[in-house]
Amino acid sequence: MKKATIPLVVCVLLSVYGCSTRKLPPGPTGLYQLEGDWQLVSTTDDDSALNGTVISVDPVTADGMITVLQKNRYCVRPTDVMWKELSTSAGSGQFKAGCLVSSCISGLEYKPATLQLLNNEVRLTGTNAYGKFLLQTWRRRPK
Repeated sequence: MKKATIPLVVCVLLSVYGCSTRKLPPGPTGLYQLEGDWQLVSTTDDDSALNGTVISVDPVTADGMITVLQKNRYCVRPTDVMWKELSTSAGSGQFKAGCLVSSCISGLEYKPATLQLLNNEVRLTGTNAYGKFLLQTWRRRPK
């Protein structure tokens, strides 16, 4: 009887905690509203800075990674994280993030930013690499 119990316990443990079927925990509350692709359509910084760049937001990692890089004036790379450590208050439609403003120096430079979700647009406010006011508009790209 004891020999039959051990395989049964192992099977139960594998079915509950199995590596291959385990799912990642859900992302921070509300970040699923930002999930998908966003394209930069305007910026007060300089239209030649990154206009046309596309990022993909993953609510599980709470990051927005560059997938299409356009007009790269700030030395960013095609796979850099543009918005990192996204967070929100439940149902507020407002998010906080570290926004990549430059990597021309020795590493990636992030500044705090606020993102406001308005239908299919995100308005980002913060400061640029030089400490000046920054307003960007990102539009959701259809799948």
